[in-house]
Amino acid sequence: MFPLVNGAPPLVADTVLLRDRDGAETIVVCVKGTFDIDESGSPILSSEQQPLTVLPTHRGAPGQSSLIAEPDIGLPTPSTDVTCAAVAYAPHGTAVRCLDVSISVGRISKTLRVAGDRYWRSGARGHSISEAIPFERVPILYERAYGGRATKIDGSLDWDERNPIGTGWCCEPPRDGQLLPNIEYPDKLVRSWKDRPPPAGFGPIERHWMPRRTLAGTYDEEYLKHRSPLPPVDLDDRFYLSSSADQQAGRRLVGGEEVTLVNLTTAGFMRFAVPKLRLGLSCHIAGSVGYHAMHLDALRIQTDSLRLEMLWRASIPCHRKSHKVRRINVWAKEWLFEHDRRVRQAATV
Repeated sequence: MFPLVNGAPPLVADTVLLRDRDGAETIVVCVKGTFDIDESGSPILSSEQQPLTVLPTHRGAPGQSSLIAEPDIGLPTPSTDVTCAAVAYAPHGTAVRCLDVSISVGRISKTLRVAGDRYWRSGARGHSISEAIPFERVPILYERAYGGRATKIDGSLDWDERNPIGTGWCCEPPRDGQLLPNIEYPDKLVRSWKDRPPPAGFGPIERHWMPRRTLAGTYDEEYLKHRSPLPPVDLDDRFYLSSSADQQAGRRLVGGEEVTLVNLTTAGFMRFAVPKLRLGLSCHIAGSVGYHAMHLDALRIQTDSLRLEMLWRASIPCHRKSHKVRRINVWAKEWLFEHDRRVRQAATV
């Protein structure tokens, strides 16, 4: 951890020596900032900064629970990865059977429909869906989105490769009382047990889930002979983005983008701006100094705790020169200076 300006709480930073997709050595600098959203809807740098992670974090056992976040330490991503850990809240605390929730970040806008628990019922006319049970809050998790596993009559296991931990997957007519998903896209609702809607959520997607897995490239015999252990030549850099395609910024966020949350907080509606924290670095290597911009690789919104995490990365080419790195200085401008001004102004009131 290191202070970026005097009097400001520290951010968390680390460096790691990695190889790029062609095997060249590169130093990756990672900086992470944690922000609390106050009652006025303004992000304030938290006094408790979250540490950088080197492994994926899950809600429970890996492979059996949803992913919370990809590792912080890693190569830069091609654009800003926007994810959200969210809870749907009924307006004014009055239980509802169904409601829409939405999030927008800059040009990203996404709406999901949340329903209370529902079940399949069988009758003379086939299978129907029960009325939803009223709810006051429902966590937006892939465990509650369409997907999951099912056992066929012959005893074999079938699953949804897009979301194997989900709910509602049917490979044969459902049994009475089988749960349907709580989280869906408004225009892709389950109406028949044969429907296969896309899993809906705001959180990150596992690397082995479809369709993210298709971006990983080709690992065939040709790859094993001539390319391993480097990534395959047809690997798409978007593979390193954990958000679903409709949450990817396309171009990087730079700070100042407006964030809007609807029915994802107890207040019902919240609006704030992404902090304008611009980072850069200077690297003293082999007797020369190079300057690099740090890019915002990840924005993670936690609506229940009203917290933001921002992750910046920069890569410094240093093939066969890593032992000659003498010093790396990270500097900040704009937001932290404004933050420092607000703190000093509040202290004089």
